[in-house]
Formats: sequence, structure tokens, C-alpha cells
Amino acid sequence: MKYPICIGLLVLLQLWPHAAAFVPSNDPEQLFVEAMKRAETGDFGEAGKRLDEACSLWLNRKEPELAARARMQIGDLYRHDKHFDESLSQYRRTLAIEGLSPSLKAFTYDSIGQIYAEIYYWGLSQRNYLKALTLARKSKDYVAEAQVQLNLAILSFRKGDLSGAMDLAQSAVSASVNSKDDRKLALSLGFLAQMEIKNGRTEKGRSDLDRAISLYREHNDRPAQIKILCFLSGVNLSEGKVVLAREQAESALKIAQEIRQSSTSDAQKVTANALRWPSYLALARAQRAAHQREAAVTSYLRAVSGAVVEWWMVYSSTERSAIGFAEERHAAYRELIDLYVEMGNIDEAYKANQQARVRRLSGLIRSRRIVPARADSKRQIAINALSASIIAVRTRLLSPTLNRSQREKTQQELVEAEDGLEELRLQEELNNPKHRLVFWPSATLKQLQDQVLGEDESLLEFSLGEARSFAWLITRSGVIFEVLPSRKEIEAKVLQYVNELSVAPSNLHLQFKIAKQRTMAAELFTILFAGKLASQLRTKPKLIVIPDGLLNQMPFESLVADGRYLIEDLQISYLPSANLIELLQQPSKSASNRDTRVDLLAFGDPLFPRRTRPLTTLRRTPVSSNLQRQAWDWDLSSLSPIPRTREEVEYITNLLPAERKRLYLGKESTERAFKQEPLNKYRWIHLATHGLLDERDPGRSAVALALDGNNTEDGFLRATEIADLDLDCDLVTLSACETGKGQLSSGEGIIGLSRSFFIAGARSVVVSQWTVSDVSTAQLMKDFYQRLVNNVSKPAALREAKLNMLNSHSVTRHPYYWAPFVIIGTQ
Repeated sequence: MKYPICIGLLVLLQLWPHAAAFVPSNDPEQLFVEAMKRAETGDFGEAGKRLDEACSLWLNRKEPELAARARMQIGDLYRHDKHFDESLSQYRRTLAIEGLSPSLKAFTYDSIGQIYAEIYYWGLSQRNYLKALTLARKSKDYVAEAQVQLNLAILSFRKGDLSGAMDLAQSAVSASVNSKDDRKLALSLGFLAQMEIKNGRTEKGRSDLDRAISLYREHNDRPAQIKILCFLSGVNLSEGKVVLAREQAESALKIAQEIRQSSTSDAQKVTANALRWPSYLALARAQRAAHQREAAVTSYLRAVSGAVVEWWMVYSSTERSAIGFAEERHAAYRELIDLYVEMGNIDEAYKANQQARVRRLSGLIRSRRIVPARADSKRQIAINALSASIIAVRTRLLSPTLNRSQREKTQQELVEAEDGLEELRLQEELNNPKHRLVFWPSATLKQLQDQVLGEDESLLEFSLGEARSFAWLITRSGVIFEVLPSRKEIEAKVLQYVNELSVAPSNLHLQFKIAKQRTMAAELFTILFAGKLASQLRTKPKLIVIPDGLLNQMPFESLVADGRYLIEDLQISYLPSANLIELLQQPSKSASNRDTRVDLLAFGDPLFPRRTRPLTTLRRTPVSSNLQRQAWDWDLSSLSPIPRTREEVEYITNLLPAERKRLYLGKESTERAFKQEPLNKYRWIHLATHGLLDERDPGRSAVALALDGNNTEDGFLRATEIADLDLDCDLVTLSACETGKGQLSSGEGIIGLSRSFFIAGARSVVVSQWTVSDVSTAQLMKDFYQRLVNNVSKPAALREAKLNMLNSHSVTRHPYYWAPFVIIGTQ
């Protein structure tokens, strides 16, 4: 619920007496009734006109609360129907009305927070909740406080803070008791009970749950009953009470089916589907535990298909909601894959694995080829204007004359401006979802074997599961499948290995370090390449790896088998999904004009501003609240020039004639210069500079470039900006530290800089997986491009450059120096 029933009833009671005697042109009550009718049919334009007229009349009558509540009701209707953009617009216009009570403002901020939470913008959600909580306490509105505390509790749970969620849920229960609102008490108590059980307070949780269920039934809250029954089914299943767990799942499904059958509008059907598929998932788990495998498969398929429907209809409209929703529902796919393997149906297991992978990235790449990025919308103009103001604020921060108080105030201004920019970008996404996504079919084993893989190629794909993991080695002639240890066991070994591998060895202990690394690499190879995988791996010289989980952060080239590194026998590239192989192999937009394309655009050794007082490279700026938010803020003046990047890019560009290259160095290598280049005319793009990573908010990760003289750009080429560029290149090389890292997402892989370049139009990206040495990196890049200009394929060129280091007699033969750079994309 968005705000208490009493407020909704109050509006209706105030409007109803006037309904029989109205004049459409000057009666706000009748105009509002007409607006509601239009809104319910999806006629947003006409609904908005009538609502605006009604609100204008109420404001002229000095009745701002009526105008605000009317907008809130329309906003709630839109939100219920999943029209988030229209809903947010109404809520913001509500807040713009002067003379509102703190209580009504609290409910409005809470409603905005709920939308942001639903579409996985958790930072924006929390900040609106905290504003609502402050206002609710100020007005001593316990109903509003209970609602906000419960929403904060749910948000904490979704972020993984079980203890914090339980404390907030207890606060929500206390506020609900003070409010004397049984519906709020039921919801708060039900969520508190779940948190108590998850935190090990089983007896207390069971008691609170029984009380909550009684209240749900008393108020006929069927959605709440479904959620609690599914939760209880899982609890009882974990305790071995299989029959009871199945009965509870069946009861949940029965209620969900009843809601679906009584649904008349599309919005009601979407809501019913969101209740039905989790019930099927609970039932599938119980059926599998009861060894009813065929029935369990049917229930799992209905669960995942229901989740896909909800994903397409609601959550696919924005990048973050698409990824967040898919990740939270990924467990259903993993369980279905495991069940298929248990039943011996390996082809269906692979099919389910493909359906679980990279839905968003494939769709974005395809849609950008159909519909180019839009830069002329009103919101895009507003985004550009706010971006310019952010640059101005950053410029002020460079001033050495600012005192501490002024600096803190300016930093806070910057945080708020960055948040505003994030909101505007979100609005642009919500307003143009169809411009950003198209449907695509999943790759099948037969399609990969017959149409995609070459004679000399093999595909190695992993799926990490809770109890056990799986690997497929696919060639045109056959498929080898193996069962591997659990995700936990594999990722523990991978983490230990990468931590060892990513530390620079000293000359004094070089031999010891190499011996230790080779031993660990051989052990990890044995774990990942069980059974026939090891013997068949080298039958094809080209290997495409589709990793999963922490395997995304490990260079397979560095593994050792039979005393040899894999790189000595294999040319290895990576992809987040097999679905992308054929897509990235398609001819470029400029294929017919390849002779007119320029080979290389290179940026290196950017000149960063200097300040008298040094700052930390990455600084966290806390926002005052009882649940603090952390926002990354980077400062160009704290970045140092990277040694040898000038030498690196000068060497690379000297390999090409003048008419086939474009080079920017030092103060010329600005963000503005990069954006003003005709980027779709270049075959290769090389960026030798700092990469800045924000794993918590990947869209803010950036490539650091120089400021131009007019400060029209801030020097941070962010991932969100990169995705909006128009590229048509075979290769982007990010010659910097940790450019391959990002937020790790189930099904989507790494969400970071490389992903943004793929969306923009790159077919391959070279990235680094840890902090690299400037000396070895410069040499590796020189060798890499020397082969590229001689028409060696990208993966082969990178492999040969690495082998040069491996076969040297210097310290660079350790994999720390040659292993971090990997190529993601086409062969």
C-alpha cells in the first residue's frame, strides 16, 4: 500500500457528494472522476489533461491537499499498472504543490521510494524513504512511519542485511501498534517473522507468523497469504517436512489461480502472474524433494516462463531493473538445470542454461543496430544541461582556496547533482523502453555445432550450482559434458588462485613464486577439467570460454595441464554468453566501406589538473542519515600520469601510415575530443589511461581523460556515456588497471566498462583483470599491435604477445605480467 486506506477513502468521501451535480468545465471532482476513468483505460494523455484542470481548480480554491491527493491516487493507479514513468511524474508534481502537510509529503516520498526499489535503484529508493521517515516522525504519523520502516526493512533484506532488516521490521511493528492499523500490523509482523526465522529465531518467528496469517485472513489479503505460504513451504522443506511444504505451495498456487481467473485488465493479469510463478517455484521444489521429477519439471518450466513474462512486460525497460530482476530469479534456472542433469537430459539442461544467460546485453546490442541512440529528446537535453552543471561543480572543487566547510558543501552539491542526473537517465530509459530492447532466440547445441562454431573452434561453457556445477565442451563434431564440484568449492579455489596470481613477484623470490603458481594452476585445472574435458580440450586450437561466477575474473590461459600453460597450446577468448557469438560475428555497418575506414584512434598520457593539496584517488562522501548512503566521487587532480603510456601509443601509431590513424596525447586527449571524433569510422580504438571502477554502481565506472580548456566535459568517460556512443569497431583496448572488473551478476556476467563498449558497437574488447605493471603492459601492447597490423587475428595476436613474455628470461615470464589482459568478443 502507498498510503493508508483512510486517506483514499477521505478523497472519495469528499468527492462523492459532488458527483451528482457537477459542471465538467469547472467542477474539479467530476474532472477527477473522468481522469481516473481515462487512466484506468491507459489513456494517459486525456487523463493528464483532466487531472491538470481539476488540480488547477482546487488550487484556485486554496485546497492544495485535495489536488495533491488526487495526483497521488492517479500516481498509485499508474504504479499499480507498472507505468512507472507516468507514476513518478504524478508523484513529483504532487511534491511541487505548495502548502502540503508533512504527512502527505511523507507518503509521496515513500511512493517514489517504492518505485525505485521495485526497479532496483536502491540508492534513490533509500534516500526517498529517509525523507519520508523524517517527515512522518515530524508529523507523528505512525501509519506513515510504519509503512516507511517496513519498506526500509524490505530494502535492507534485498541488499543482504538480514540483521538490519529485522531491526527495521521491529520498528515497523511498533509504529503499526501505535497507529492501530491492523493491515499495517499484519504486513509488518509477517515480514518481521520471516526475518526472525532467517536470523535463527525460529520459535519467535513462528509465533509472529501465525499471528500475521490470522490478520491476513481477517482482512482477506490474498497476495500476502500467497507470499507467506511460499515462504513457509521453503522453511518446512529445509526441515524435511516435504508433504507439508507441498501442501502449502499448492495452497498458494490455488489462491494465485483464483486471482488470475478473476483478473479482467492486462494490469491485473500482470499482477496475478507475479503471484503465480513464485507459487509454481515453491511447488517445483517440493515436488522434486518428493522425487516427483516429471511434475517438478513442469512446475519449474511454468515458474521460469512466468518470470520471463514478468521480466519482458515490467522489468526489461531499464538496464538495472532487467539485470536485478533476472539475477534474483536466477536460482529457478539453476535448479531446473540441475534437475535435468539428474534426469540425464543434458540437451535440455544446456537449453535452460542458455535461457538464463545475458538476456539484456544481447537485446541491447541488437536494438542498437536497429534503432540508434536518441540524442534529441527533451530529457536528453536536460541530461546534457545537468551534466554541464556537474562539470562546473567539479571545476569549483579544483580550487585550492576552498576551506573545509566550502569543500564539504560543494561535495554535497555534487552528490545531489549526480543523483539528479541518475534520475533523469532513468526517466529517459523508462520513457523509451522499446528503443532499447528486442527479442532474440537462445542458442541451441545444434545451432552452435552446425552454424556458429568453426572447424578449429571449441566452446567451453560453465554453470556453477549450489550442490554441483557443470561444464560443456562443444565442437562441431560433438559435446562433452562433465559434473564439477559446487560453486562454493570452485569459487574458493579461484579466489585463492587469483589473489596469489595478481601480486607482483619480486626478483628474489621469482622461481619460488612461479613454482607455487604452477602448482595452484595445475590443481585448479584438475577441478575445472574433470573426466574427458582434460583429454579433449586441446583437440581444437581456438577456445571460446563462457565463464560463470568468479570464473569471470580468472585468466584460463594461466592454468597448467601436463606441465604446460594452456596458452602454449590454445588461443583463448571469452564471452558472457554463447548467444553473442553469432551476433558479434555479423558484418559491421561499415563492411561495404571498409576501405575508407581508419585503422586506429588512440588516446594516451592524458594531462590531469594539479592541486596544491593532495586528495585520495577514490573518495567516499557520506550522506547524513541513520542509514548512510555511500557515493563514489572521483577527482582528476588526484590522478597521476601513467608512466610509459605516451611511449606505448606513439609506438603503436608509428606502425601505421599517417592517413590510417588519429592520435591524441597529453592535454589533447580530452573527453570532448573523444566524443567529437566520428567513432564509427575507426577499426581499432586504444585508450591508455586510468580506468576507474565502481563495482556498486557500474554505470559510474569510467575512463579518465583530460579536461578541455572550456571545461565542457568533466574528464570522466562513464560507462553510461560509453553505451550511448556510436561505434562500429573490431576492437577496443583498455590499456589500464582492472578494466575487466565490475559488478558480477548471475546470468549477465561482469557489468562494467567492457559491457558498455559492446552495447555501443564494439565486437571485441581487451581488458585487464588486475592492477598491471606499466613496463610489461607497454611491451605487451606494442607486441600485440605489431601483429595486428600484419593481419594476425586479435586472439592470436594477443596470445603471441603473451608467449613472448612467457618465453623470456626476465621477471615478466611470471603470469602476473602476461595473464591479466584478456580478449572478450569474437575470434
